[in-house]
Amino acid sequence: MPDDARTPDPTALDAAAERTLPTVLGTLLGGLALVALGGLTGVLSLGIAAVVVGAIVAAGAGFALLTLSARETTAQGTRQAAAEAERAAREQRLDAERERLDTERATHAAERERADAERARHAAERERLDAERAALHAERDRLHGKIDQLERRLTAKERKLARLQAFDAERRTLEPAPAEDPMAGQMSFDAVSD
Repeated sequence: MPDDARTPDPTALDAAAERTLPTVLGTLLGGLALVALGGLTGVLSLGIAAVVVGAIVAAGAGFALLTLSARETTAQGTRQAAAEAERAAREQRLDAERERLDTERATHAAERERADAERARHAAERERLDAERAALHAERDRLHGKIDQLERRLTAKERKLARLQAFDAERRTLEPAPAEDPMAGQMSFDAVSD
């Protein structure tokens, strides 16, 4: 068993004594007052000195009881003031904590709004890029179609040219060679003599 459990707390003993002292003094005062009253009325056969001493002790006990009552009232006021101060300090701490939490909540809300705005901006940017990508794919498909069309035209023209060349070659083989013009030579001779 720890030593603290065996040793009573002195402040607890003082508090207990302060709580019980008015009751004890009240009981003592009541008893002495009854004895003094009994001595004065003759119910008890006491000497005058005993009655005077009883009255003085009763008056002293009454004064002590009033003093203790005043002290208890003061102590109770002090305890209430301390409790009020403690409650006010606790309320102040709670208010400060509440304000801190409200500030954090507002900060988190602003951060969330900023993140949402950033997310929306990224989504809009992604949509714009997707639209551009789709436009580029459409343009690429159009250009591929145009290239395919031009290649088909070129191929058709090459086939046509090949047919024409084949036809021309066949025609040349079938036609007799052209006769030389006698005048052509003469002209060239005349041109040389000039």
